[in-house]
Amino acid sequence: METLKTPPQVVPYMPVIPGLQFYATMRASGEYYGALGAAGPITPITMVADKLYCIPFLVLKTETFNGIAIDVQTLSAGNARLGIYNDNGACAPGTLLVDAGAVDTGTTGAKEIVINQSLQPGLYWLAAIFNATPKVYGPTTIPNLLGLKTPSVASCGCYSWYYTTQVYGELPTPHPAPTLYGSSPCGISLKRA
Repeated sequence: METLKTPPQVVPYMPVIPGLQFYATMRASGEYYGALGAAGPITPITMVADKLYCIPFLVLKTETFNGIAIDVQTLSAGNARLGIYNDNGACAPGTLLVDAGAVDTGTTGAKEIVINQSLQPGLYWLAAIFNATPKVYGPTTIPNLLGLKTPSVASCGCYSWYYTTQVYGELPTPHPAPTLYGSSPCGISLKRA
């Protein structure tokens, strides 16, 4: 008796990788892009002074970015220093790629620093450290696309970004051992050249 074999499956062409939002492959010039797969309502989130925040940023093809920014919604006199880290190969920030400098958090609105950075395909980490406590726009969740810990489907908690207690100043390299975190992340974005 002949054993029936399962016929081959035909997978339709998809312009994106399932599970990733389309903008990871279709970023437009002059537009801002934040954490990979950022979802949920955008809300102001209170930052903590002397804490280094890092959020994941996925690049699927070589791209150049000419700005890095945050959006201050409630001012707090002080500064935020922004930058980009390479991944350490284990889904965490590693060596410093860009220390872009500081923006003023004593006024509200978008705060951008001009950069000129080409990124090769890979995972990067957008970073911000504060010496004040402004409220900054940020997504309320980051879907767990990095294979990091998620407590349960019911709680919708996401543990896909990091913070580290760090005295405000130049961004350290390599990144100190981070703490995996699950609350709302800082909204840091890059502008596509």
